[in-house]
Amino acid sequence: AGYKSDAFPGAACIGEGMDAARFFDPLRRPAAPLVARAARAGLSADSLTLACFAAGLCAVLAIGRGWILPGAGLLLLSRILDGLDGELARATKATHWGAFLDLVLSFILVMVLPFSFALAMPDRALAALFLTLAIACQAVGSLAFAQVATRAGHPPSRIGVLDKLAIHAALLLACLLPSGFSIISYMFGIVCCIAL
Repeated sequence: AGYKSDAFPGAACIGEGMDAARFFDPLRRPAAPLVARAARAGLSADSLTLACFAAGLCAVLAIGRGWILPGAGLLLLSRILDGLDGELARATKATHWGAFLDLVLSFILVMVLPFSFALAMPDRALAALFLTLAIACQAVGSLAFAQVATRAGHPPSRIGVLDKLAIHAALLLACLLPSGFSIISYMFGIVCCIAL
């Protein structure tokens, strides 16, 4: 989650964007008691990160088998856990390892999710491949910028136009409108390339 980024230079640039942070702001207050209870129970942010990744992989398997709506529910659950792990990190102790784990698993998940649609709809595999490549280009561009900005001694201020929230929103839309997956993939992929 983006809120762990304080422990890892450049993470804010390549994790959650400013828009995503603003999106989660109204959810912090109702989530606070749950986060506090998890912290008292000794639950670590890394365990929530792993649970988020597991839910995402289950979503991939469900969508790949054609269970689109259950897959959408699992994807939404993964998204909620992704927000909670960052809040728990802020409430306990944010670490470099936690930020690294969160970023790596998030990138793996957003790369694999389009593949699940290709499994469910082989005739739209080309659109899924295009979306995957576009997301990869966006991720590489953000990583490169973060590295250069950090070496130059400037806090990375470039927030990718398309953060994880936007990517997951596009994929959730594809779950609700599977017949429009190709159009959604090409349009979102083009925006990813332009955002570089």
